[in-house]
Amino acid sequence: MPSFGLLARTDLEALASYVIFLSLRGEAEYNTMLDHLKEKKPVAPYRGSDLPNPTVRQAMEDNLALAVSRWMEAQKPDKSIKPEPYTYADTDEAFLESAARGGRLFTGAGGCISCHQNYGRESNLSYDAWGTIVRGRNLYDGIYRGGRRPIDLYYRIHGGINGAGMTSYKDLKDQMKAQLTENKIKPQDLGLTAADQLDKVDILWDLVNFLKAMPYSELGPSCAISTRFRSQIDGTPRPRSRRHGEWTTNPDDHPSRELCAMRHFWGFLFGAVLLGAFLLTALAPLFGWWIPRSVSSYSGQVDTLYYWILGVTGFFFVLTEAILVYNMVRFASEPGRKSQFTHGNHRLEMLWTVVPGVILFLLAVLQINAWADIKYPTRLQAMLENHPDQFQQMEVTTRQWEYRIRYASPERMARWTDPTKAKEDYLHRLPERRDDIYDVNDIHTWKGQKVLIYLKTRDVNHAIFIPAIRVKQDSMTGRTIPLWFEATESNTKHDGTTNTWTDGFRPDGTEDKSYIWDMVCTHYCGTRHSLMRGKLYVHPTKDDFMAWLKTAQEESHRHTVAP
Repeated sequence: MPSFGLLARTDLEALASYVIFLSLRGEAEYNTMLDHLKEKKPVAPYRGSDLPNPTVRQAMEDNLALAVSRWMEAQKPDKSIKPEPYTYADTDEAFLESAARGGRLFTGAGGCISCHQNYGRESNLSYDAWGTIVRGRNLYDGIYRGGRRPIDLYYRIHGGINGAGMTSYKDLKDQMKAQLTENKIKPQDLGLTAADQLDKVDILWDLVNFLKAMPYSELGPSCAISTRFRSQIDGTPRPRSRRHGEWTTNPDDHPSRELCAMRHFWGFLFGAVLLGAFLLTALAPLFGWWIPRSVSSYSGQVDTLYYWILGVTGFFFVLTEAILVYNMVRFASEPGRKSQFTHGNHRLEMLWTVVPGVILFLLAVLQINAWADIKYPTRLQAMLENHPDQFQQMEVTTRQWEYRIRYASPERMARWTDPTKAKEDYLHRLPERRDDIYDVNDIHTWKGQKVLIYLKTRDVNHAIFIPAIRVKQDSMTGRTIPLWFEATESNTKHDGTTNTWTDGFRPDGTEDKSYIWDMVCTHYCGTRHSLMRGKLYVHPTKDDFMAWLKTAQEESHRHTVAP
């Protein structure tokens, strides 16, 4: 059921008019049926305005006229309810005294407790004047059909609920006066010092304050007052106050005291978790839990963009979460606060739309040069047009679940000193030759050398991502995608005894795990996607790389001859 706040005023008025019509119709039909039942005259069923006989028609018209006249009489200005001014001081003590008087009235002379047994938690079922099963409202829920604002409660108590057994305030007051006159109750039962004070104290507001304080003790004016009030009204503590096998009557041990202590718990807990996450992020670099070291010529540009984006998003994240935690704590226990419906604030919405839009636009402008250097084919082509001999060309073919790398032979690389030969291989995307060298999952190059990779896939889409280089590119079926990088540090050491090359070494030969540079697939490609990994080996010099390449050539072209 949508909120009435979503409707225009004219729609609300139309809806109210229809409800009034249904009320008048229902009252007229009910009284007509009741009259005929009393006279024991059967009434034939009918539809619409097709009434069975003039007698029924006349009875219906009379009852409808009577209902309308009563409604019109109630609409006269002198018949409207004029709330008495709220004269109680806006203090915890005044609220407690008023609510306590209302509680004694509710449980004593007023007789409300007879229907709202145990404050509504054990109310008996009964029938209203229309034969509908009803039960007294549970006051601990704090949900009332007529509304839960103080003025709503005032009107409901003042008028009662006709036909449902809830007497009006006037009848209730007359009943208490009669009981005081007949000495059936004492003034003290109502929180009064003398009987004549009944007309001087607005007990209706006392009942309203009692109902406001009943639902949740932690939502009272203050925890101390609410705890004292609940202990006075309930008389017997609720089961949750059981300690060490006995029931406590000490207000300080009442469960509402525990609720008061807990009302800010979730706000502070949520804030502590967010603060811990923020501190862990800030301290992560000190413990090595950060992005890997950057070892490419353009990684500085990528890192600058990363930190700019992290700073902007981090600032707004901390700001919004701080506001959230503040509101969770600040408004955790506002007494009687009702949620305020709003259709929105267009100025605020425009502000938080335009500001992020401007920031995103500035970030987009900021990244253009870095993106162009890394990704734009025109930039790469310009570099190759000017210095094609400065690139080491290789082909990387992805497939489930490995990288197949094809290197040019030493003899072919020697031809690249001629820019014409190098450009020819670039234009044809390094065509295959018999002397090509193949390897699996390992890319080898040397420090300070520009590497040009022709990326393709043999089956499904994959990706190549080398975090230390800050390069990532998807491989797509039917396409050969060029990408390049230039490593600025080496991580490989040659073992002359075994004639093998091992990564994970600093340029000075010191072993360091941070110099192991992984290559992974970041595009889900099947059940063994997580096992599709490789490594980047950067040799310290070109001579060292050529020595490895010749060794790889021997391994790649080795043939075993059967005896």
